[in-house]
Amino acid sequence: MSIMEFSKAFNKHREDLGYDDIKFIEKVLNYLKEIDCEDKEFYLHSSLKCLSEEINGFMAEVDGVRYKLYEEGKKNVREELINPIQIINRYESELNDYIDLVRPILINEPYLLIYGDAGIGKSHLLADNAKRLQEEGHSVFLFLGQHLNTHEHPFKQLFDLIEYKGSKESFLKEFNDRANKKNKRTVIIIDALNEAEGKYFWKNYLLNFFNSIKEFDNIAVALSVRSNYIRSVLPENIEADFPLHRLEHKGFKDLSLEALEPFFNYYRINPLVFPSLENECYNPLFF
Repeated sequence: MSIMEFSKAFNKHREDLGYDDIKFIEKVLNYLKEIDCEDKEFYLHSSLKCLSEEINGFMAEVDGVRYKLYEEGKKNVREELINPIQIINRYESELNDYIDLVRPILINEPYLLIYGDAGIGKSHLLADNAKRLQEEGHSVFLFLGQHLNTHEHPFKQLFDLIEYKGSKESFLKEFNDRANKKNKRTVIIIDALNEAEGKYFWKNYLLNFFNSIKEFDNIAVALSVRSNYIRSVLPENIEADFPLHRLEHKGFKDLSLEALEPFFNYYRINPLVFPSLENECYNPLFF
């Protein structure tokens, strides 16, 4: 841990730097030791805010140390401390990015609708996360909307796809209990609600589908839909009746130049003489 490395080096030179103790380091270390990453409460907004404030306070002290290293010309001390400080700065940046991305409300209301333009990467996003969740021990069901070809109730169609013969209630209870025993979640993922017959039947069934699942705390749902089909598949004002949370997937928006780099490297193309493809690379389907 870089904070521990920093602590050892700092304690060795603290008197040279004008510090009587290392209390600011001990404070953050004790705080981090108390964190239980398996506890859902940790991911609530209030807990993440406390973590952010604690880290910000620690980083303010670290910035003070760095100032002393450069302004007071302590070269020998600087050489020993600067690497741990740089690592801490990188970790702090990554942690802040993570905190900004986490949606704490999904911990207790795990119902997500991902929407975006055609080819923007929604299917890849869901498939990658389905694989990750499965590797972490969660029970995961990934369904493709293109396989829902009738106007029967979605549960009937989903069960036909996995050849499940039991009732909706027994299925949900069984996989809720399994998730509870493993301290994991059962995740039902349906990609592309707008494909096949879904564009016609989801509007009639979606609220009932969610309300059936809502009774089971350990079952999460993630859905995707093409942006221009949202009004076709979602019941009007569904958020007023059910805590469904929307997330727009933007593909490579604002990252198109970075997205081009592996493309140029693979085909050995000199980017300086190649015409700009930023607009094309906004959408990952380009690749």
